Amino acid sequence: FEMLALMPAGLAYSALAYVLVVARPERAATLAMIQLLFTIAFVISFVRNFTQRQRLISACMAGDADA
Repeated sequence: FEMLALMPAGLAYSALAYVLVVARPERAATLAMIQLLFTIAFVISFVRNFTQRQRLISACMAGDADA
C-alpha cells in the first residue's frame, strides 16, 4: 500500500504544494497543517499494523534460516 499509493500521492502533493506556495506564499501554513495531519494518520496506521508486520518479518526470517 505504501509504495503503490502513499509514495505517488506524497510526491504529487509535494509538487502541488510547491506550485501553490510559489504562486501564493500565504498558503504555506495551510499546506503544512494538511501535511501534518496526513503524517499523523500514517503514523497511527503504521503503529496499528506493527504487530502484523513484525509477525510477517519474523516468519520470513525463519523461512530464510531453514533454506
